[in-house]
Amino acid sequence: GRAGTRVTMTGTLCGGGTSIPTVTILGQEAAVDTNDCTRAIVVAADFGANATGDIVITADTGAEVTRSNVFTYISEGRITSIEPQAGQAGTTVTILGENLFGGGTGVASITLAGTSAFVPVTTSNTKIVVTVLAGTGAGDVVVTSDTGVTV
Repeated sequence: GRAGTRVTMTGTLCGGGTSIPTVTILGQEAAVDTNDCTRAIVVAADFGANATGDIVITADTGAEVTRSNVFTYISEGRITSIEPQAGQAGTTVTILGENLFGGGTGVASITLAGTSAFVPVTTSNTKIVVTVLAGTGAGDVVVTSDTGVTV
């Protein structure tokens, strides 16, 4: 994954405590989104390099649970081309890029100018083919992966 990836951890996580105030991924503090002592969801911070390392969960008691070498940061995704760059409802559009899934396994949504604008036809980590929906205007194309990361 990369910055913005939602990471879910399960198991005995609190070490005798009642909550998880801090989680680090490769030494970078992650935002704790949801937590209890058996399940935590955090959002990875930016690391700036491709690397694999530990997730350290710190309970409110100070007890730590370490999961060794379980998270790999990957390069930022990017869109390299969109063809065609204009069209109407029903137009098939090809989006090419790198790491479009943001470390995940698929696309959760694709928006144009903040509006759900496309119906995916085929998807891969480097190529997404979509059909434009009616009522779509001009604007930025944003791909959101199933990890919550956007490109």
